[in-house]
Amino acid sequence: MTFVQDNASCHKSVKTIKWFKDQNIKLGMHPPQSPDLNPIENVWAWLKRRVNLRQHEIQNKADLWRVLSDEVSRVKPTEIRRHFISMPGRLKRLEKANFDII
Repeated sequence: MTFVQDNASCHKSVKTIKWFKDQNIKLGMHPPQSPDLNPIENVWAWLKRRVNLRQHEIQNKADLWRVLSDEVSRVKPTEIRRHFISMPGRLKRLEKANFDII
């Protein structure tokens, strides 16, 4: 099994790396600048596009919260699931590239 994580300092601590090694889990690190390997980043990008389309409605924080709430309520579970379903293929490509940019 390979566990892929970002390069946060807490993920690279001696204690963390030892734990993975003790569990016989191979570690792979995200290549730099690889938000495509984090499914939630795709959802944030989608939300940002949707809010930007309604920018003309936003005059203050209250408007922003209203638009954000509106758009978040429109996110369908199937849209989020699609990003997670694509992860195994993305991870295989990443592993073949020795965890370099894909």
